[in-house]
Amino acid sequence: MTDRCTARLSRPYIARHHAAWAALALLLAVSGARADPVTGPLTVQIINWPAGTMNEVRLRVAYFAQNADAKLGTVIATAPVDAQGRFSLPLPSSAGIAALLPAASATYTFQNTCKGQVTASPAGRVNFFTLDAYQDGVLLSTVKLDSFDGIAALAFASVPTTLSGAVTCTKDSLQTWTAPLVAGWNLLWQEDGEERDGVWQISVSAESVPQDAFWHLYEGYVGIGMRMDFSLDKSAVLVDNVVPGGPAETAGLKVGDQLVAVDGFQLKNVTPENGMDVTRRVRGDVGKPVTLTIKRGTQTFTLKIVRQFIRN
Repeated sequence: MTDRCTARLSRPYIARHHAAWAALALLLAVSGARADPVTGPLTVQIINWPAGTMNEVRLRVAYFAQNADAKLGTVIATAPVDAQGRFSLPLPSSAGIAALLPAASATYTFQNTCKGQVTASPAGRVNFFTLDAYQDGVLLSTVKLDSFDGIAALAFASVPTTLSGAVTCTKDSLQTWTAPLVAGWNLLWQEDGEERDGVWQISVSAESVPQDAFWHLYEGYVGIGMRMDFSLDKSAVLVDNVVPGGPAETAGLKVGDQLVAVDGFQLKNVTPENGMDVTRRVRGDVGKPVTLTIKRGTQTFTLKIVRQFIRN
């Protein structure tokens, strides 16, 4: 079984998340189980910003284009990014965003990659926005905020409303929307669920962003660059791949090693069903170390490995 230390998701991450959500991906951490107004400036540090470069980010209209074709792609705010990947982006006021919203509607239809409808109750003017990073006028990547279990997006609503419905973006995934929005800027969170009859259940809500979420460019994850097999020995986890040049390989981890503890936590009764708990222990913040206890043949030893952003 592939864990997210290498592929980031055991399911097809790009197909499910970014075909489903790419046009919706702006990213912001807000506390609270229901949506609260999101106000600027949006202050962020991108963990894998190209070192030493100073450029800009642009906030643009991204979604529900069938309701606002002329507005799709319109840049509504910009901010410089410093050499450490830090920026502070002002979010436009209600008056400033009004002209860029589609007409008030009780139903929004997904087209192209995703198929389905969400209803707005009561009817309102709703749209989504994306944050892009540029270097010397050339698009580098969409800036994303995601975690082990999901990805965030920013929406604007003209009135308090609830988005609900079902949307299919790949044949093996189903999004269920239940997202109460306030008037103004709102955070939405798309979170992985369980598999039912071969279809992965994904919830779209106004839940808060997990503390392990991080801002980044490109597709990737924070980890040490290895893949683990949870299917063999329940008292250990087999390392079945390491990313060439990644932190795990650099520290000396090898294919065939057995992982018996993470930061002193002994691995017992590990199965494919609970293997994600092991992955969560291995993952963490960029620059923070994790200590693995390894069994290799008759030897048992520890490796201290510093987590990095691993680009897919």
